Amino acid sequence: MIKVSPMNKYLYILLTPFFFTLCHANNVKWSTRIMIDADQAGAFYQKDATDSTNPKTSTELASLKSSLKYTFNQSFDSKFQLDISRPANDDHETKIEWKDVYLRWHPTGHLKTQVGQFKEPLGHDRLLGSGDRMTIEASMATSAFTPGRSLGAGVQLQDQTKTISVGIFDIQDDDINHGYALTTRTTTSMFHSTKSPVHLGVGYSYRSMPNNLFQIKERGEVNTADNIIRSPRFYADTQQIANFELGTVLNRFWLMSEFFTTQIHQEDGSEWLFSGFYLQVSASLFGDAGKFKHGIFKPAKHRSNDIEWVIRYSGISLKDNNLGSEASSTLFGLNYYFKKQTSFMLNIITPNISGNVVNTNQTGEAISLRFKHIF
Repeated sequence: MIKVSPMNKYLYILLTPFFFTLCHANNVKWSTRIMIDADQAGAFYQKDATDSTNPKTSTELASLKSSLKYTFNQSFDSKFQLDISRPANDDHETKIEWKDVYLRWHPTGHLKTQVGQFKEPLGHDRLLGSGDRMTIEASMATSAFTPGRSLGAGVQLQDQTKTISVGIFDIQDDDINHGYALTTRTTTSMFHSTKSPVHLGVGYSYRSMPNNLFQIKERGEVNTADNIIRSPRFYADTQQIANFELGTVLNRFWLMSEFFTTQIHQEDGSEWLFSGFYLQVSASLFGDAGKFKHGIFKPAKHRSNDIEWVIRYSGISLKDNNLGSEASSTLFGLNYYFKKQTSFMLNIITPNISGNVVNTNQTGEAISLRFKHIF
């Protein structure tokens, strides 16, 4: 069975003819990336796990993503990105989703405006994306508190050391039927001309979602796991999210951290406060780590026969008013870049949880593998 995401169904119908017309144009850049995952997850990651629960092994097509970039002229371009996946936790039901679908106008190198579906400007780890991320999955805090892609319009001002981004978006996903968001992010790079620049960023999002049932559910950084980390569930009115970023590059080392906090106003006037963070350090054994550019870390390109290690500690508190869960995880990862188009990733994750839980056995680790190739 093939499932088309409801949020993207109208984009799929309207843009497919235009998408295939562009395939025959001259000013087109086309790329395809495949990611295949295998996980072994202990009882911690399984809903309703008991003392007799054994580790679960799963494989999935995490992503088969095709991207098409069409340039109309020096100031006007567009992007169309289609993703196919077969998640293990959805009985391997094939999912087809539009990812980035937008038109962008950039009359100067300091101004960009775009309209369509794209990532809201909140959270460095979210904006970095799975293609450049050093770990297989984003941190728990990133997944819990950053919104990802939405339909909307945005503006970004930038120079060599600073960026200011703002956008207004329509909220529609599996959990929220209607609403709007105003999201903004500002970054600066201190000591930019040195070999060790310091990245600072702050972000904020105001989200109106009246009469929508709200709950944060997390898989603990393992995509094939169950949603075992949960906040209380209630009808929300508005949500505010704040984010702080701090990072630096030291030769072959990249250090990055983020802190998130969110306040949700319930329809009856009650307030809920949740938070999360991660600390991450990674290093390349044989090459440079990369650099920050326009508020985003850019890993070194064309890496071959290189090995990279990464350590990340992350935590989230989805507990308030004596309800909900608190969890943390320690991740150790190794990445091998066989050729510039091909890489292999290994993550070992040790979790911990307290508060309200959905199973009676919170033991066990997770081992995740990923094969990635760019055509």
